[in-house]
Amino acid sequence: MDNELKSIVTMLRLVRCTLHDETPDRDILNDIDPYTLYKVSKKYKMAAYAADALLAAGCTDRHFSSERENALRINEQLEKDTNKLIRKLEHDKIWYIPLTYRPLKDKHPAFMFSQTYSSEFLAEKNKRSKIRDILSDMGYTLNKADSRDVFTNRYGASISVRSELFTSTGNDAVDAYYADIRNILSKDTSNQHGYRFMLEDYYLYLITKLYTERKTELCDLIKIYMILQGFGNSIVWDHMSAVLKQLGLDKIEKEKRDQANRLFRKKEIDHLELSDEIAALAKDHVSTAPPVIGNRFIHIIRKLFR
Repeated sequence: MDNELKSIVTMLRLVRCTLHDETPDRDILNDIDPYTLYKVSKKYKMAAYAADALLAAGCTDRHFSSERENALRINEQLEKDTNKLIRKLEHDKIWYIPLTYRPLKDKHPAFMFSQTYSSEFLAEKNKRSKIRDILSDMGYTLNKADSRDVFTNRYGASISVRSELFTSTGNDAVDAYYADIRNILSKDTSNQHGYRFMLEDYYLYLITKLYTERKTELCDLIKIYMILQGFGNSIVWDHMSAVLKQLGLDKIEKEKRDQANRLFRKKEIDHLELSDEIAALAKDHVSTAPPVIGNRFIHIIRKLFR
């Protein structure tokens, strides 16, 4: 097996250990080039997850250690900034919804190793200028402005504020379902102007987002897996299945749920079993990874598994 492919499989084993709070065997790094493992983990935004498992096994590497420390530091600061923004939105009487499911972070401490470094909101459209001023005062710079304003700061995190949850998706059923988002949201009773996702609403939002963006990253599948693992028994699947079918999202949901379970559930990874998932994920990452790496990766998969 090619060294890069072996590194991907090892990375997935390490991520599994972190998600399940388990300690990997030290021999997990046998015949693995540490720098290739780091490069692959960095590319897939999994370096901090892998680093935590390596640390638990007593394996230290300055590259991985730095990724883990940075993830904890940046996510902690981003959480503070997110809460500060919420307080300011409340003060200015602007309605908003954080595009997350708070119990997910509380249930899974490993969430703090996410390296997406982003916090997303949907907020009152006609208060867009005021929100920009708020985030500017908080030290954020506006980098992108369309239906979603993306603000970044000096430590590499971003806060995105959408004026619409989804623009035209090309799916009339999805567009109609999300036409008036506050009709399907729940009021957050802990404040005056905030709304929140219930579990099923958040899961449906994640699936719809993957459908509209036409790409999937490992960090997306980790969110899906965390929901299934921590809250799957709380989802009313008969109702969820009916809504997914109504919106034409039932096939993509099953595909992503199956991928998430096969990649991250508690079971020893067999690289042959994972060949299809790895090839699909490589293809999805070509647009965001350096072209040489992406094309080389697909060549490896085709050569090994044709």
